[in-house]
Amino acid sequence: MGSHSFSLANQSHFKRIHRRWHGRQSQRQILRSQIGFPIKTVSCSTTCHGCSHYHGKTYGTAEFRVTLICGIYPYGWLVENTLCPDWHQGEETRKTE
Repeated sequence: MGSHSFSLANQSHFKRIHRRWHGRQSQRQILRSQIGFPIKTVSCSTTCHGCSHYHGKTYGTAEFRVTLICGIYPYGWLVENTLCPDWHQGEETRKTE
């Protein structure tokens, strides 16, 4: 029970934080576009959402930041109009379906 349950709780906490952050970023983008600022590109392609390999954390310093999207494809699956061959349904996606 010990470290495994702590690890699962920690992982779900980080996912929840990321979802909140992503929601706030979306709200900010809407406000920025209404004021006239250009729309930024989303850091994670829709292909990666719900995948168990999705990571989505940013590493680095204030001057240089890099987002690690996926454990297999660091910048996410970049081939448009195709599904990632390594996509695997994550646990959270299974719970909501």
